[in-house]
Amino acid sequence: LGREGIEVVPAADGESGLKLLAEHSDIDVVAVDLHMPGLSGIETLELINVMPQHPPVIVVTGVQDSRMAVAALKAGAFDYVVKDAQGEFIYLLNAALHAAVDAMRTLRAKEAAEAEVRAARDRFEALVELCRRRELQRGLDVGLRFFDRLRRQAEHQVEVEVVEDAASQIGRRLGLRAVVDAPERLQLRRVER
Repeated sequence: LGREGIEVVPAADGESGLKLLAEHSDIDVVAVDLHMPGLSGIETLELINVMPQHPPVIVVTGVQDSRMAVAALKAGAFDYVVKDAQGEFIYLLNAALHAAVDAMRTLRAKEAAEAEVRAARDRFEALVELCRRRELQRGLDVGLRFFDRLRRQAEHQVEVEVVEDAASQIGRRLGLRAVVDAPERLQLRRVER
């Protein structure tokens, strides 16, 4: 694999592999043997898959057992490669490693794009809410101005009515008739008897 440009970080068993993986977040893909000392390949695979942002795992074995392949894939393995005595499996492993890295990069790019879409949607919804609030505030301002105008007109009307009433009373006492042409103008005329 080194001749193919792949940097290999070897681990003697599942426990040491998990430690290496925890220490190095830049590992792109993991290949585990199905039969290892300590943790089996399936157990190691299951522990890797519970890690956040874990790399894809390729299970490698010298045993050609379809039940084990199915178990590995069900446990979350990206691929399953059977070793052979001649070393021909290295080409298959290399292809599986590259496919796993490409698939994981695609998945991470998709997740990042989805997160960006969610963030953009959240920003849009916040902007819409802000616009609604501003529109509501604008509507409230218009409503308040309208009601203030009504209040002033009502106050003015009350003043006019008070003035008219007062003018009428004064006019009656003086024998004059009060004529209110406009709220600003009050004319008094002598009433002829």
